[in-house]
Amino acid sequence: MAQVLRRRELGRALLARQMLLERADATAEEAVTQLVGMQAQAPYAPYFGLWSRLRKFGTADLTNALIKRRLVRVALMRSTVHLVTTADYRSVREITLAGNVRVPGAETVGWSSVSANLRASSATASTINTPARTAVARPATTC
Repeated sequence: MAQVLRRRELGRALLARQMLLERADATAEEAVTQLVGMQAQAPYAPYFGLWSRLRKFGTADLTNALIKRRLVRVALMRSTVHLVTTADYRSVREITLAGNVRVPGAETVGWSSVSANLRASSATASTINTPARTAVARPATTC
């Protein structure tokens, strides 16, 4: 049977996953990949965020990854600027766009239905084009 974590254990696990309990032996790109993006509203925020998470971090590590476009700083989730890998940007952007689809006569499609529909469709398609993404994002109900 799976172990049920108590509140404190769950909090510690969350901090460990975010590399906030101890500095990790990882590159800037590996850290951002594990985090699936990090807050980057202010230009220097990702430098401080990575410095506090990584044992061997130099500002040139992040600067070079940004110049070479392995990491990008973009308005993404809820129009907040995040630092993400190029690969994660493509994936998260698809979901973000799908979350902003409006169904005539209804409210904006909720994240739970969007994510459920995208997960269900990903089993049958390797990529989702714009018309398919719009159809997938719509809930099964009619308006």
